Amino acid sequence: DYSTKYWGMVPFCAKLRNGSNHSGLDFELKPDSKIYSSTDGIVSHTQIGKEEGSGEIIAISGDGFSLDYSGLKNLRVKKGDKVKKGDYIADVVRIPHGEHHLHLGFSINGKQECPLKYMDEEFYNATKEMFAVADYGSQTSAKCLCECESLTVPY
Repeated sequence: DYSTKYWGMVPFCAKLRNGSNHSGLDFELKPDSKIYSSTDGIVSHTQIGKEEGSGEIIAISGDGFSLDYSGLKNLRVKKGDKVKKGDYIADVVRIPHGEHHLHLGFSINGKQECPLKYMDEEFYNATKEMFAVADYGSQTSAKCLCECESLTVPY
């Protein structure tokens, strides 16, 4: 359900307009997109986001990792639920800037990491295609600091 109507994608650790570094991947999505779990794990928490446009948030945890999804509505899971890769967990929300997008953050033992370094081949290939058509110039003035958007070889 990827879209490039506004910008398409913002990579991990891109330098944002406000001077901060991005801490995940943003995927611009079509308005009726459904969000599916990209891994097996347990829902460690859900909450309403405090930042503009964050919508509802789900964290799915596993053995030393946490995968954080924000930009959601209509959560289909609650804290303590076990999920499998591919389970329908929420819908995408429209943020105040007008687009629908999912923010995907990833951490290992509490340290933020680029999600692409740990995703399977299917996710890697899909992301490579998305970066090729994305225009995130309005979101950032610098390339990703870990160069994940170049995706020349799998991690």
